[in-house]
Amino acid sequence: MLFAAAVAAAACGRPVRSLSPLTPDEPGPRRDAVATPAPVGTAVANADLLASLALTGADWEQRLAEIPVERARAVAIAFLREGRLACRSVVTEEVECGDGAESFAPVAADATLADPCLRRHVAVWALATLEATDVAAIADTLATLVVLPQPEQELMDELVALIPPGDDPLRLRLISAAADGGRADVADALLAGLTPAGAAHALVALGREAAIAHLGDRGQTGTLAAALDGGLSRAAALDALDRLEAADLDEPVVAAAVRATAVSDDCEVAARAAVLLDDAGDDQYLPSRAPLTTEADATRALCVASHVSAAEAMAVLRPLIAGDGLELVAIQRRYDVDSAEVDPDLDGDGDPQTSTSRERLGLADLVSDIVDWLPTSCGDGVCHGPAGTVTLSFGRGTGRALQLDAVAVERFDEGCGC
Repeated sequence: MLFAAAVAAAACGRPVRSLSPLTPDEPGPRRDAVATPAPVGTAVANADLLASLALTGADWEQRLAEIPVERARAVAIAFLREGRLACRSVVTEEVECGDGAESFAPVAADATLADPCLRRHVAVWALATLEATDVAAIADTLATLVVLPQPEQELMDELVALIPPGDDPLRLRLISAAADGGRADVADALLAGLTPAGAAHALVALGREAAIAHLGDRGQTGTLAAALDGGLSRAAALDALDRLEAADLDEPVVAAAVRATAVSDDCEVAARAAVLLDDAGDDQYLPSRAPLTTEADATRALCVASHVSAAEAMAVLRPLIAGDGLELVAIQRRYDVDSAEVDPDLDGDGDPQTSTSRERLGLADLVSDIVDWLPTSCGDGVCHGPAGTVTLSFGRGTGRALQLDAVAVERFDEGCGC
């Protein structure tokens, strides 16, 4: 069972976990219609019942079916509280290109409940047997389960499906434990059942960026501002900005967060914030308003402008291009060329693995495909654009003003194989 399916079922009220009162007198071994679990004081007796069945790796499913339905949940609780569920018998299968897929090795036929690898199978049964009303009795155990390492997945699926939607204290506790224990996937799978207030806490206090999707449609502008101030990944920052409108910037805390984001090192994030500010009447962060006195300033302005519009990019380029235009250098690099079988210098660059072309472009020639070769991200002195690696070469023009002399775009063949 996939995380998404389990969480969706729990969140939409499907009868994966019944939240209705128990009905002990209703016949049949239904999970949502069994007797109330035995009191905690009988935990030893319940554990003894399971031990008396002498489960093995060969017959554990049949033996579990022998547990009286009226005691199944109490037995499940007693078993889960005992723990010892971390199976270490893992096998790795190579899938492709040297990558490996891990899975648990089959449980030995003579394995007993002393073997954690058999115990994890029984734990899957136990979690599937319980109801949402049982989670308080095993909260401490659940906090230890969410940190079990990969390839453990079955237990995680059952656990996520068991936690009732809206139980923010337990979900937040488990989200924090899972994230701290290296199971970010489990932490994020638990987000879907949070209330908007719980999601806000998970986003800001616990740093779970996927919680943005569960904030609800209203009243979360302050949360988004706090998240932006706290630092978000590119994808999360763009998501947060897209959830804000120009009118939201009437709140000083929101406007301050967006202004801080508009100077982000990430060109796309900065562009999205600048457009939002411009929509709110503050155009000072648009790249066309930036000073173009240094190569770094001009490179950043072009990078940000490429994420705003072609018109904005042209506005940045216009003062940088001399009357005779600039040189556009297109370099195609191939790694699957055998230098012994090709002319080593067809284009005069002396490199059999590259083909280079050059053309002179005036300002009018740049209009149609300007954003195809402008940088969209830059870091460590290297820029990248939609077409490949971008190198900007600057010089000084009339009056020693900064001038863009050439743009080189180097494309790489993806090649084949691994």
